[in-house]
Formats: sequence, structure tokens, C-alpha cells
Amino acid sequence: RQKIAKVTKLATNMNLNPNFFHRGVVLEWGNPVPAIVVHLARGEHATLVADYQQRKVIEIFENRDSEHTGRLSKKVVEELGLPEAFFATPEQQEQAKDFLETVSGNDVHLPDFIRYSSILIHPLLKESLFKANLASFGITTHDSQQEKEE
Repeated sequence: RQKIAKVTKLATNMNLNPNFFHRGVVLEWGNPVPAIVVHLARGEHATLVADYQQRKVIEIFENRDSEHTGRLSKKVVEELGLPEAFFATPEQQEQAKDFLETVSGNDVHLPDFIRYSSILIHPLLKESLFKANLASFGITTHDSQQEKEE
């Protein structure tokens, strides 16, 4: 977790923005509010998918790794169609292709698969689009389970 972001500056401050509040019928100025300002710089792992998306990417990997070897061939990874499923831009697709070429051997291990997926899944991709495309990989979501029950 320490490699996601690095604190570059930590400072205290007073927030002097207009702060109004109601006291009965009268509108009054509020007191200045103390604040702590934290400046962060991106770390080594800042570009990796996290939490929910990472769990689902791992599920995609595990579903394709039927022999539980912890590896997928590069051909299988390319045939998954992650760029199309997660609406990767041409630049992202090129970066992902270059990354796969740098992976040694013919197999992709789980950490490399997560990095590959992280390149293809844009940080601003809507969660609803991400969840909608998981079904094409045979992955269920909590939302889809609720819809089936209704």
C-alpha cells in the first residue's frame, strides 16, 4: 500500500472560505476551520486496478486457468478480448501489447495479468460498464445476482 502514493508535503492551514450557518432565524458567519493539507505524488503501483476491479480481474484469470497452474499463455490472454470489453483506447491497447511482449516466456503469471489488465481498464471507466462486461467472461456480480432473484 505504501507504493501507491507518497506524501510530498504535509501542512496545517485554516479554511477561511465563507462558512455560513443558521442560529435560529439569524444567518451568521462561521469560525475559520482548521485543516490539514496533504500533497501526494503517484507511487510505483498507482496505475494498478484496486479493490473490486482487481478481485474481478483475478476471477477472470482463475476461470481461464482451469488447471490451477497460476499461468495463462499469452495467446489465451490475447484471445480474452479485454481491450474491446473494457473500451481501451488505441494508446492503451498499444501499451498493453508492448507490456505483453516484455513478459518473459510464453506464459503470463497473475501479477503480470493484473498489470496487463490495469493498462487496459481506464481509471475513469464507469463501474456500470465494467460490471456489464464481466458477464462475457462468465463472472457474476452482486447486482446481476439480485436481478435474477427479482
